Amino acid sequence: MIRGAIIALCLVATACGPSAPGPAKTDGFAITLPVKPSEDKGVQRIELPAIAVAALQRDDAGDVRIYDRAGRPLSLALADTAARAEGLRSVPLKAMPIAMPKPGKKATVSVRVDQGTQSVTVDAVDQEAAAESHPDAALLFDTRKLDDPVLALDLEATLPKGLLVEVSVAASGDLKSWEPLGSKVLLGNADQPDLRIVMPGLPLTDRYVRLSWQLADGVKITGAKAITARIPPPRPMVFATKGARLDDDRTLRFHVPLGVTLIGVRITGQTGEGIVPLALSGRNSAEEPWQPLAQGALRNGSTAQLDFPTIHLSEYRVVADPRSPGFATMPRVELLTNPIVVLAAFNGNPPYTLKLGNAAAESAYFERRELLGRPRSDAALPEAQVSAGPAAPLQISPSADGMFSPRKLALWAALLAAVAVLGFAAWRLMRQGAIKPAD
Repeated sequence: MIRGAIIALCLVATACGPSAPGPAKTDGFAITLPVKPSEDKGVQRIELPAIAVAALQRDDAGDVRIYDRAGRPLSLALADTAARAEGLRSVPLKAMPIAMPKPGKKATVSVRVDQGTQSVTVDAVDQEAAAESHPDAALLFDTRKLDDPVLALDLEATLPKGLLVEVSVAASGDLKSWEPLGSKVLLGNADQPDLRIVMPGLPLTDRYVRLSWQLADGVKITGAKAITARIPPPRPMVFATKGARLDDDRTLRFHVPLGVTLIGVRITGQTGEGIVPLALSGRNSAEEPWQPLAQGALRNGSTAQLDFPTIHLSEYRVVADPRSPGFATMPRVELLTNPIVVLAAFNGNPPYTLKLGNAAAESAYFERRELLGRPRSDAALPEAQVSAGPAAPLQISPSADGMFSPRKLALWAALLAAVAVLGFAAWRLMRQGAIKPAD
C-alpha cells in the first residue's frame, strides 16, 4: 500500500511538470518566408529579419530551416557575429580642456513696476529654458587621424558614489557646428562604475570630438580612450514592444517572449520626470529571486540603455530609485538582441523557403568550420536576401503573480492531491493495525 501511494504521488508530480516536446515536423513552423540567394553558388550568409527573430521559439535559434523546391533541407551553420568585429584597438586620446559657450536664452526675466512710493517686481520664468541643463565643462579630442570606426569611448573619470552626471558627445569638422553622437548618465559607484559611452560605430576621420558635462563637486573627467575596429560588429536589433505593466509608480515589469537572449533594454521616459535612477533585474519564474543585471538613469525624458551580460531570462523588472519621482506615465520599452546570421549551403533547386518558430524542432546546425571547409571570414561571403515585412511590436505583458495564477493553482492542486494520498495511506495502516488476528 505504501508503495502504491508513492507511485501515485510521483504520477501527480509528473502531471504538473512540463511535458516533453514531440518530434519536429516540416509543417509545424510558425512562419515561412521566401529566400533569394545571390548568383554565386555555395555557402551564403543570411541575416534573419526582425519578424523572423521574433518568431523563434528556441533560445539557441535551433528552430531554423531552409528548404529547396523538393522540400529537402539545406545544410546550415550559425555565423560567429562576434568575429565580425575585427581589428579591435584601444587608442588613447589627448584631451584639451575647453570653455563651453554660455547659453543666450534666459530662464527668468524680472520686471519692476514703480507706482509712486511703491514698487512691484514680477519674475517671469520660462519653464522650457529652466528645465534645460547647460554643460559648463568640456574636453576636446583630436580624432582626425582615426580611420577605423569608433565603437565606444572609455572615460578616465572619478565620480562620487551615488552622484549622477550626464555626459554628452558631439563631433565637428570646423569646431563651429556640432553633431550629437550620444549621451549617457553616469552613476557614481565606489566598486566598478560604468564609464563606457557607446558610439554609433562611424569613422571620425577629419573631425574633432567634444565631451561635455555639468560641473559638480568631486567629478573629474580627465581623458578617454577610443575603442575602434577595422570591421565593426553588427548593430543590435531593436524591437518595439507593448504590454509592459506598471505595478506602481516605481516598478515596471515585463515578460520577454523571444526565443533568443537579450543583450539590453532601452527605457525612454517622459519629459518633466526629472532624474530617475533605474535598476534592472530578471528571473525565470516567480519562485526565483530577482537577479541584478544593470543600472542606469533617466533625465528629463532621455533614454537609458541598460546593457547586461549574455543571459537568458523570461521576466524582467525595472525599479526606480525611491528618492526619485518615479514614472509619471508608462515609459517606452525597447528590447535589444544580437542579430542572428545563418550560413546556408545553397546546393539545391530554387525556389528556397525559410521556416522557423518551432519549439519541438531539434537543432540541425553544423559546426561553422564543417560547413565552410576552409577558414573564411563570414563578412566576405555572398549574402542571400529574405523577403519580409516589418515586425509588429512584441507583446511583453508580464505573467500573473497573484494567488490564482495558473502555476500556483497547479502547485496547490499537486500539494492537496499528495496530502490526500498520504492521508489515505495512513488511514489504511491505522485500520489494519486496529484489526486483531483471530485465535
